[in-house]
Amino acid sequence: MIPAPVSDRSTPRARALAALTEAFDEDRREKIVYCSLIHRILVADGVLSPVEKVFLAQVMDRYALTIEDRRAVEADARPIAELVESLAVEGRAELVRHLEAAAWVDGRLSPEEDTVLAEICRTLG
Repeated sequence: MIPAPVSDRSTPRARALAALTEAFDEDRREKIVYCSLIHRILVADGVLSPVEKVFLAQVMDRYALTIEDRRAVEADARPIAELVESLAVEGRAELVRHLEAAAWVDGRLSPEEDTVLAEICRTLG
């Protein structure tokens, strides 16, 4: 017997695989948004220092982002409100802690980084 193709959602196996794929895709999208917000803070002052580059690379490594995902992070120009609103509510408090750490990773908080961080916090509510 030949197994049903994954795109055929008529079998329990196919439905389970489709649901798992959808969950992984959503998780990947959230990780990209999360890193996009970190990137937005790090470049807010117009400079991505070597320490900030390493920090961002470590976060993206931790999330196993692909080269394409990393390019998407760096190119993401969506408004902050749109990025924040696309995240699951339960991860937002942890996000603020990580964004604060990112803002201070080079040992200082620039006024521009503070402005972006404040905008994200306002959007979070």
